[in-house]
Amino acid sequence: MCAPNSLRIQFIIKMLEKTYRGKAILLQTKVCKCILPEGRKKKILLINPPFERLLGKTISYPPLGLLYLATVLRNKMYNAKVYNTDFELHLRTAFSHPFTDDYSEKEVWENFDRRLNDLNFYVWKEIHQTIKKENPDIVGISFDTQRYKSAKNIAFLAKQINKDIIVIAGGWHPTALPEETIKEKYFDFVVVGEGELTLLELVDAVSKNKNFDRIRGIFFKKKGVIFKTPPRELVKNLDEFPIPDRMLLMNNKELLPQEAGHIIASRGCPYHCSFCASHIIWGRKVRYRSPKNILKEIKLLYNTFGTRDFIFYDDTFLSDISRVEKICSLIKKNRLKITWTCQTRIDTVNINVLKLIKSAGCKVLCIGFESGDQKILNSMKKGISIKQTKKNVKLIKKLGFKILASFILGHPDETLDSLERTKKLAKEINPDFLVSQFLVPLPGSEIYNHLKQKYAILDYNWSHYYFDNYNLIKHPNVKSSDLIKYYRFFRKDGEKRKIVGVLSYYLNPIYLTKKVIQNIIYPKRLLLLILHFFKTIMLIIKFSFVNFTHLGRKR
Repeated sequence: MCAPNSLRIQFIIKMLEKTYRGKAILLQTKVCKCILPEGRKKKILLINPPFERLLGKTISYPPLGLLYLATVLRNKMYNAKVYNTDFELHLRTAFSHPFTDDYSEKEVWENFDRRLNDLNFYVWKEIHQTIKKENPDIVGISFDTQRYKSAKNIAFLAKQINKDIIVIAGGWHPTALPEETIKEKYFDFVVVGEGELTLLELVDAVSKNKNFDRIRGIFFKKKGVIFKTPPRELVKNLDEFPIPDRMLLMNNKELLPQEAGHIIASRGCPYHCSFCASHIIWGRKVRYRSPKNILKEIKLLYNTFGTRDFIFYDDTFLSDISRVEKICSLIKKNRLKITWTCQTRIDTVNINVLKLIKSAGCKVLCIGFESGDQKILNSMKKGISIKQTKKNVKLIKKLGFKILASFILGHPDETLDSLERTKKLAKEINPDFLVSQFLVPLPGSEIYNHLKQKYAILDYNWSHYYFDNYNLIKHPNVKSSDLIKYYRFFRKDGEKRKIVGVLSYYLNPIYLTKKVIQNIIYPKRLLLLILHFFKTIMLIIKFSFVNFTHLGRKR
């Protein structure tokens, strides 16, 4: 992967030509061909590249971004499917990863790199076979930074099967670094930013052999030359987009009810956290789906998949209280007996809003506390105080909510004292679920740009940009061994809490009876739930003691 110097050179080599009213800007020369013949409606395969499966894990919930794209295409009579290559049925449990793996160990990631680069590994063989069987005209790959090499592998495999397959890259990483992405040999187009309308126009143009330079928000290659077009404006009314059709997912028959219940009810975040890159696609202004539109999706999943447990994946679900009131009112008015989880900030909660969402079924709040050190929080531009955090946590617990707390370790200003304060705060919050990660300088984030200017980024191999990697940036005030020590504390504590949380559901006869009744008329779905239950219990019995003693020794 590129070193810092070669990256800078790539950004310097630009040849600007004129641009007006949507005309393309000439950027650089090299590679490309392909345009499809006119005729039948094109077949499109949208792919979520593997990352978790290369670690022996799986992602069971559907990639909603790709489902939005596929549904828009399907509504225009294109044959579109979504292939989640990170899903593997036999790996699915209630836990995100095997207990025996310590993700701060070098050996884990050496194995990951071997699997990533070995196209004879079974995951890549499966992907090759699937693309060959589906025989798409167009392959679209949406990826974040850590999946960059996986996306390149898929593009290579697609072209190996059929050199005329058109490969389109999109998502977080291509939006942050479009010029670098389009220079890759096997990517024909890059979609920048919000993709629904851009991809539809691009597929139309490819299908009808039209020019691309009027399509906003793309980079493309034509006769060996790379072009870019002006950015596309964000769609103001999110209700214009269709509800993502989970049936377009290739593994839709394996979806559990709770996995289908992931919903994106808004796009964008008004805050300025330095470690976050969300704004590069969604912007700083929040756009909301209407409460009626959200209710429509809830009822659809309620009736189609038997979903009773939902998760709202908005950056900050409680950012507009009047809208939250309307959503809660509709849930209660329609007598939907559901439970739900949402992501929010600690400074958006108060007694009134907590009572409101509780009355409509909210059970869990996912909150990023990030650090127990005020200086670190200020440097992150988090905009919260430790005092405010402690006060609002007491309020949340008083009303009976469960808390999923997340923390970020390894900020450039991190010290032993700040790590200890974070540990102390985590213990004081005493959340029901706890997750932690190292700070990763994601391209597009403020901290990435800051550290890049200071030559403080140590690794530009994008496949190393996973959240368990403490070696991406310089830490002048703390040793790597100390970072690992605190990481292991948080991980061990998080796994203990997760086991307790899962068992509180799985050993609750009322919960189990309710699940059986809800799915009794769907034999296959009920069988999947039963297998999911027993695999999870067996995993706890088999590995929990080994994991805790293993991590305990290393501390």
